Amino acid sequence: MKLGFVVGFLQATDTDGAIATATCMDMLNYIDQKKIDAEKWKDMCLNDKTNDYSGVSMGQFVDGVDAFYRDYRHRNLEVAFGLQYVRDQMRGMTQAALDAKVAKWQEVTQQVKH
Repeated sequence: MKLGFVVGFLQATDTDGAIATATCMDMLNYIDQKKIDAEKWKDMCLNDKTNDYSGVSMGQFVDGVDAFYRDYRHRNLEVAFGLQYVRDQMRGMTQAALDAKVAKWQEVTQQVKH
């Protein structure tokens, strides 16, 4: 079940990333290219890695998310945060940077509750 969820989530995220890239590139038709450098805009669109979960196996995601949620402090966070955490951890993000992300997620989650 967990593996199926991860596969579905990541496939949907990949599709979302493709749509976001296409939308970003389409904005070139509407921006004032006298004020905004079109090449920089293209570079920004094509290098956005927000939805990129490549390079990590599905099993690593399942195991990593399990480990993430073993910490009782993370149990109130949505699974998308857990998957981002695992991805960033696997890509070498420092523990300090990961902890800062988790603190921000916790803060946002608490604000949404109230």
